[in-house]
Amino acid sequence: MFLDSLPATVLSMVMEHVRPWPDTDIYVGPSGSFAIERSLASLGRPLHSNDVTIYSCAIGAYLAGQPVPIKFARETLTEFPWLEGSLGASPEQELATLMLCSQIATAFGRQNQAFLARLVDGYHHQWAVLLDKTTAKLADAAAGVKLASFHAEDIATWIDRVPADAPVASFLPSADTDAVFKRLAAMFTWQAPPHEPLTTEQSADLIAKIVDREHWLLALNEPNEEFDDRGLLRGRSKSSQRAKEIFVYASGDHRRVVTSHQTIEPVLIPKLGADEVLRPDADVALVSLVPGQFDHLRSVYLNRNIAPARSGNLGVQCGVLVDGTLVGAFCLSSYAGFGVWKARLTAPTIYLLSDFPVAPVAYKHLAKLVVMAAMSTDARFMLERTMHRRFKSIATHAYTQRPVSMKYRGVMDLLDRAERGDGKPGYALAYGGPFGDLSLADIYALWHEKYGARIGDPEPSEQPKGRRGRRNKP
Repeated sequence: MFLDSLPATVLSMVMEHVRPWPDTDIYVGPSGSFAIERSLASLGRPLHSNDVTIYSCAIGAYLAGQPVPIKFARETLTEFPWLEGSLGASPEQELATLMLCSQIATAFGRQNQAFLARLVDGYHHQWAVLLDKTTAKLADAAAGVKLASFHAEDIATWIDRVPADAPVASFLPSADTDAVFKRLAAMFTWQAPPHEPLTTEQSADLIAKIVDREHWLLALNEPNEEFDDRGLLRGRSKSSQRAKEIFVYASGDHRRVVTSHQTIEPVLIPKLGADEVLRPDADVALVSLVPGQFDHLRSVYLNRNIAPARSGNLGVQCGVLVDGTLVGAFCLSSYAGFGVWKARLTAPTIYLLSDFPVAPVAYKHLAKLVVMAAMSTDARFMLERTMHRRFKSIATHAYTQRPVSMKYRGVMDLLDRAERGDGKPGYALAYGGPFGDLSLADIYALWHEKYGARIGDPEPSEQPKGRRGRRNKP
């Protein structure tokens, strides 16, 4: 539920720094998932916390022994009448109800979408069991975690009331968590605290108030140049390839760096050079790659803004060769979310997990060749031999600032377009379509004719109408 939640490696760093602090009250904010508080609870020191989201405020109130300040909105009981009676039995059950509602909040006011309607129906029929189990798990998880106080308040004002000599530990996430909980908050009536996103100047002022004391710790998603220059960086953590790097600054002396580890293997195939030309009648082939080889290529050529997924359980990992030269690679994997696009795809469907061309090269649309190769009969046959089942279609995701992806446009169909849900601007696009009946050689000829322009050259003429049928897509 929480963007930018703290991993165990960072929590270990927090304990290293906080344990030597004086045996006094500790102030933590904003609390988020209360990961810091849950880690520090074993020290037995009074903890004071704050936050502004409905999720955090409900948890904070519960841990502080305060009433959980939520009631169902009228619209919620109109849309989900089976929720009636879920609140009021006990503080644990009230909080468990909120937690479970966070799983269906995305469907609030949107059950005209078939997938969301099925999601709600599933929770409806299992609600009693889920509520009992979640309530029990919550009671166990919260055992031994108590707050001396919790304030539903913006940290920008809360910090002004923290004693000047009190130790403070803070994690300031860069993502806007308010947007994540907007639909959940709409399901309830509650006293939302005043809160506005901090400006750059306000953030700097807040950080200055946190560090202007003898004992402090600050975790950030981005490096702070001023603190780096002052030698205050105490830790860095990037525990996996997909994890965001977290920077820990503190008044103490403990220093630690946690980095991800990836096993790679060399790929001894020559790569397409920046000035090399691809012949129209070239020989084209797919070569199978082991996970270490694919990870090596991905670390070199994948867009740096894309966090790579684990590649250990993939169906196939392939390099695309033109005249024995590597021009790109792709991998195909199983995926559990195809039900959302069920009406648009013919099952069984495989997921295009990653695809990328080598670089630098002289061709504008080499990335399209890699995608088209993944949709060829050659790729499908290799996939079916590996996974021992038939496949009819292929789908993938793209995250971009534009409403369309130029790489997948014209090769796959746009299945869905939505705003990104990770706090970043832009779109989350879903693309897919049937495997065609074009061989890899036919795919290459089509690409060379339609998309094979070199940088600085005019685009090739459009393919004559009627040559490419729907079933032969790409």
